[in-house]
Amino acid sequence: MLFATPEFNRSVPGYVKDVVDWPGIRVPRRPLLNKVCALMSASPDRHGGVFARLELAELLRRAGACVVTDLDVAIGHANHEAIVHRSATTPIERLLARVEAALPERPRSVSGDLVQSL
Repeated sequence: MLFATPEFNRSVPGYVKDVVDWPGIRVPRRPLLNKVCALMSASPDRHGGVFARLELAELLRRAGACVVTDLDVAIGHANHEAIVHRSATTPIERLLARVEAALPERPRSVSGDLVQSL
């Protein structure tokens, strides 16, 4: 699973926390248990949301997920649209390629799209 989060006040926004917390309350219990997760974050500061990513990783671990931190992507200065268009594509494409390479071979969809094949 790929989780992407913005960073607000050096933390994850409440709605992102709810995405992790609420499924654990409903049936079936602990739907994130043993799920492999990669994280992305964006922030208008130069750190690229590292604080939000750290907090999100902890939330996911408490929910039973396996967080793969060597695949993390951080996009700093995300509020500058021109920078986002130039710099965001490359790290995201690298992340998706690494995630796809780590997946076991499985039948692909007609389009071969990573998201559709998961």
